[in-house]
Amino acid sequence: RQMCIRDRAVEADPNFSLAYLGLARSFMSSGEIEKAKRESRYYLARGLINGGEYQKAIEILEEIFEESKIIRYGQRLAFAYLSCRKYLKCQSIIDQLRVVEQKAFELKIKEKADFYLNKEFEDPLYLDYVDGLLNLHLNRPKSALPKLEKVQKKSLNNIEVALNIAKIHNLRKNFSAAEKQFIHALSIDDSNSSAHHGLGVSLLKQNIKAESIDEFLMALEGNFYMPNTHFFLGIP
Repeated sequence: RQMCIRDRAVEADPNFSLAYLGLARSFMSSGEIEKAKRESRYYLARGLINGGEYQKAIEILEEIFEESKIIRYGQRLAFAYLSCRKYLKCQSIIDQLRVVEQKAFELKIKEKADFYLNKEFEDPLYLDYVDGLLNLHLNRPKSALPKLEKVQKKSLNNIEVALNIAKIHNLRKNFSAAEKQFIHALSIDDSNSSAHHGLGVSLLKQNIKAESIDEFLMALEGNFYMPNTHFFLGIP
């Protein structure tokens, strides 16, 4: 691939990249600079979430969401709250985002534009996913299920969605439906210990004992430290 003039200059003189950045900044308005700073902090917060440092991420996301009300900032903030079990705050953010989302949707319909092409909707189903998880955490599986099923229709290869839908079916004692979801999860990742354990439980509840034992053993192959799996294997 041919290098552009700027790339050649950077290769010849590393200090050029700093000068080039300074030149670019000189053509940006103060509003554009602030937006760029928020974006940088947003991706820092996402990295913190991926690393499990939710509280640090919350501090950043609270500030930039309050400043901008950008939906994807709020989505990640809701997930961080959920991960810290701050359920009331999570629900509050979801409620705010639903209002913002509806207004944006109405605007896009009026303009005859594609709602989901709006860059503020980085992942348009992420809010439904967080909302579904929140309802599951609050022991409202009936409310959680349709939200997660909506996400799954558009994101078939998301193993976390499949596992949570299966969990709901097990809670509602719909073990055959749970079995199908755990099998689907294993089609995405056949080494997932949680999926093997869940499939074992759903099979055992249907009195399919031999296959359930196989699944429990495969779960322990991937993760030996699963006390619930050992418990089920100890049942005569």
